[in-house]
Amino acid sequence: MLRFMLLLAIMVLAFLSGCSDDITGGTTDSGNAFALAGVVRTPDGVPVKDAAVSVKQVVINAAGDSLVASFKTYTDSSGKYLLTRLPRGNYLVYTEDSTGEKVGEVLNIVDPKESAAIEHNVTLHQPVTVKGRVISRSDENIAPIRVFIPGTNAHSGIDSSGVYTLRRVPPGQNIIAFATNSIVNYLPVSIDNNNNGTVYGKDVLLKSDTGTVVKNYQPYATTLSKSLAIVPREYKPESAPEWYEGKDFSLIEYFGVEGAEKTHYAPDPKQILYVGRYSNNDLKVVNRLEQNGYTVFLMRDYAVTEKDTTGMNLLYISTSADTATIQSLFKTAPIPLMTTQHDYPQRIDMAMVFEQPTNRTVLIADSTHVLAAGLSGVVTITTRVAYRVTYAEPSQGAHIIGVHPEKHNRSAIFAYDKGAAMLTIPAPAKRLGFLVGPQAFENMTDEGWLLYDTAIEWLIDP
Repeated sequence: MLRFMLLLAIMVLAFLSGCSDDITGGTTDSGNAFALAGVVRTPDGVPVKDAAVSVKQVVINAAGDSLVASFKTYTDSSGKYLLTRLPRGNYLVYTEDSTGEKVGEVLNIVDPKESAAIEHNVTLHQPVTVKGRVISRSDENIAPIRVFIPGTNAHSGIDSSGVYTLRRVPPGQNIIAFATNSIVNYLPVSIDNNNNGTVYGKDVLLKSDTGTVVKNYQPYATTLSKSLAIVPREYKPESAPEWYEGKDFSLIEYFGVEGAEKTHYAPDPKQILYVGRYSNNDLKVVNRLEQNGYTVFLMRDYAVTEKDTTGMNLLYISTSADTATIQSLFKTAPIPLMTTQHDYPQRIDMAMVFEQPTNRTVLIADSTHVLAAGLSGVVTITTRVAYRVTYAEPSQGAHIIGVHPEKHNRSAIFAYDKGAAMLTIPAPAKRLGFLVGPQAFENMTDEGWLLYDTAIEWLIDP
């Protein structure tokens, strides 16, 4: 142990001379801190440059998981990384390459009081999809249920048969959370690095009787005090459920339970895939959507793919999304799409885009359309002039709802029905532009929210 600690100390000193930190969660004095260092490689042992290493503190609440603090750095040309001055506490450590396509095993750090430095060497692999089913006793109906891996983009609802699908799950030791209303519980799972594609888990039996939240599974805090009763169900492969599809079970060692039966679940509320960067503006919008009964799954712009829209009712491109990263990825995606990002309509053929940096109002151009929400005349969207409304010029196939008060050919709120002519192609599904500035939602008026809520309803309504 002494030799190990000496090697780590030497490694940290060596890194300090050649690496810099990008720590976004704050710093602390060295007497109450620890360091994390290591090397990131491919399965062939090749060092990975510019891989992102993120150290996260996560709190579980009634809405799911919430990021409390984040510390991040990148590997150098030798694949080495270093994070110093990390406040002591419980953390999850995630690693991914610069494209977000390869990920490393998750590391759980639990209050490292006896260590001045921790070595964490990482091998990157393809993420996997985890598919499983939640069941209950035949006389119970526990819904809606949210299934997620805290601190990641792996979130899922359940369908009418209780099936959930978690995408882009990193290999290694993970914790799956099952939450309904203000109740949550956790199930530890282990995913083999050799698993590519989809990994199937055994049924998980949920019972509505509750107890105290189990602490020993949690490298993070929770604001909740009660937990669902979770019993993983044991059965032999020949008695596998209908969705089993002949795949090997490879998640975790389960123990048996008698008397579990398949039950019918009420589906989750309408599901929205929200693409952004978790800004304060994003949190404001997500809270609004969840209060209105939607289930929202957040994904970073650099990680999202068209496959992630499977099973979703709406694709939402936030003002914080980097359109240079996602580019025209969803131009032909056959899913209703809403963008509040000011230049994305031009990338996906919806409109030519122009800016009016000091305006905060729109003129309702068609008060008879449902998207006008019964409003007419000039409507103030945001209370601060500094937070601009952006205007665009869509095609003649669009419904024009809100325009510049003086330049009526410039639209801030516009939409296309499925099949309507956009600039050069027909709309593959409903499309809607709601072009407000990056911080406008933090200062939205009641009329602005009314237009926004109506837009979401129109997009999701079949």
